[in-house]
Amino acid sequence: MKTDPKNTNASKAQSHPELTATDSNPKTSPQELAANLDGFTGTEHYYRYWYGISHLTDGVKYLADTAGCYWLLDAIGSYQPELAKHADDRLRCMQFWRLVVNADKTAVLTCVADSGEPPVVTQRIDMTDFPLPEIRIWVGCEENRRIALLPGEY
Repeated sequence: MKTDPKNTNASKAQSHPELTATDSNPKTSPQELAANLDGFTGTEHYYRYWYGISHLTDGVKYLADTAGCYWLLDAIGSYQPELAKHADDRLRCMQFWRLVVNADKTAVLTCVADSGEPPVVTQRIDMTDFPLPEIRIWVGCEENRRIALLPGEY
């Protein structure tokens, strides 16, 4: 995972409390959120987390704060004990998660070991207010840490 000292969104998340909230932030439109997430190309900080995911990058922290989606990180974290013992060794080191939100506000969370492969985890979500139609979060291992990151932060 790379660190980008020019990552201005990391500074935004820390210096602008109006961009971070525990619930969906009415000041940030879905379009603005998506555009801001595209700007995360590295991380300056790792934020301690719990249960399965030990750290978050700047981008994932910004996403969770702005979209009010710590529940999504909890869902991903809840599978980590199982995936740490999975027969496919790749899942112990790298996981590719995807949340797809349907028009009726249901969603499906999946995890794959690599692109083009069938999901090893599929969780249906009955109701969500997640503001984007889709998000991808990767979980990688580094020095016995499980780090949640945006694809652009790898």
